[in-house]
Amino acid sequence: MKRKQILIASIFILTFGACKNKNATVSPERKDIVEVVYASGNLFPESEYKVIGNITGYLTEVLVQEGDTVKQGQALFVVQSSNRQSDLEAAKTAMQIAEENAGAKSPVLAQIHEKIAAAKSRLHNDSLTQTRYRKLLQSEAIAQADYDKVSTTLEASRRDYLALNDQLRAQQKSLQLDLAQALNRYNQAKNNLGDALITSQTNGVVYELNKQRGDFIHQNEAIALLGSGRPIARLSVDEADMRLVQPGQKVMISFDAWPGKMFNASVERIFPKVNKTEQSFRVDTRMPDSLEKTVYGMNLEANIIIRSVKNALSIPRQALLIGDSLRIQRSGKAMTIKVSTGAGDLSYIEITKGLNESDQVIMPGEKP
Repeated sequence: MKRKQILIASIFILTFGACKNKNATVSPERKDIVEVVYASGNLFPESEYKVIGNITGYLTEVLVQEGDTVKQGQALFVVQSSNRQSDLEAAKTAMQIAEENAGAKSPVLAQIHEKIAAAKSRLHNDSLTQTRYRKLLQSEAIAQADYDKVSTTLEASRRDYLALNDQLRAQQKSLQLDLAQALNRYNQAKNNLGDALITSQTNGVVYELNKQRGDFIHQNEAIALLGSGRPIARLSVDEADMRLVQPGQKVMISFDAWPGKMFNASVERIFPKVNKTEQSFRVDTRMPDSLEKTVYGMNLEANIIIRSVKNALSIPRQALLIGDSLRIQRSGKAMTIKVSTGAGDLSYIEITKGLNESDQVIMPGEKP
């Protein structure tokens, strides 16, 4: 009986050892390997446009809803401005001042007219003086130098008179221009006295309304967000993978909104700036038109295909040792070899050099 128990125990040990030896090694496999870089991101329209209020006042009408499709020039909001009456009064006052300055009794021109009158009087007197001195010179009653002096004075008076007339014409032209501008501002203020319309500057979809009816808005304040164009997946990629990502690479994208469904895209643009906070860089991919519905900012996950190898000689990743080496059995002998690796996914890695298909790869921690 004892001999039978020992025999059974021996058979069990041999069987267990054989099973253990069988599990200690794996054979290289031919597999299709797709190497990817993971990225998370959000969905945005190709172009974004913030609707900016061009006046200050109260929103009396909101003519669109979030999700509406709008056309360029379409009215979005109606604003009642509290400042438009005061703007009109200020423009009217400025116009009246401009009319007065440009008129016949202009206080600005009156000063120049006074100077011209004085210059004209001096010119007349200096002309009479020169005539008198010419006669004295002819009768040799004065020297030539005395005559030259009054002639110089006459020439200076003539230049002053002409210059003042040029100044008058320039000032009149300037005042007429000021009047035209003041009149234009007055007419514009008069036209703006009623409610103002804020319109869309582009075709697109209303993604967000920041204000509601009755809200007060300030000039240059963003009151809505519009978007247009095909959807763009804006990805955040780890900076360690920057060297691997190239324009044109295929991208597989999934959304929580469509579980189990993958969308094909491609890398369109790589932004050359790292986000220091997230230690990532931005990559934009153009989405296909097959998306049923898009929501601004929708969460997504993406795999950027770095390379793909068909029928690659591959082994489990955990079999690869530090320094790209393997423990193998070759022709019944255990040995360590150096290998060269290629593409890899989460589970398998391609061996491009150093490993034969007939080799048995010893898994780490196992002894054959």
